[in-house]
Amino acid sequence: LPATPSHYSLILLSAVWMHLPNAQRESAMAALANKLDLQGTLVISLRFGPSDPKRPMFPVSIEEIQDLAAQFNLKIINASSRNSDQLNRSDVHWETVLLQHME
Repeated sequence: LPATPSHYSLILLSAVWMHLPNAQRESAMAALANKLDLQGTLVISLRFGPSDPKRPMFPVSIEEIQDLAAQFNLKIINASSRNSDQLNRSDVHWETVLLQHME
């Protein structure tokens, strides 16, 4: 990310998190928390279902996001229930998590 702006009021990770191996997620969450404005919102969409072998995915969960976020003073303020896939794939569903800094 560029040096300016130093913080963002909104950070959106759409269909990204599940492509990060577990070993990279802690440092990724640290970087996101560091770039998020104190009143900002971090939005992460999580994809569940089979992956394309050309684009490997790793297991994800809201609980994992919650545990990682807490390490960096972030908390979940909203989490969606499972939503159907917009491409009508019956074996794929999504969840969205909104995080903010703890006060």
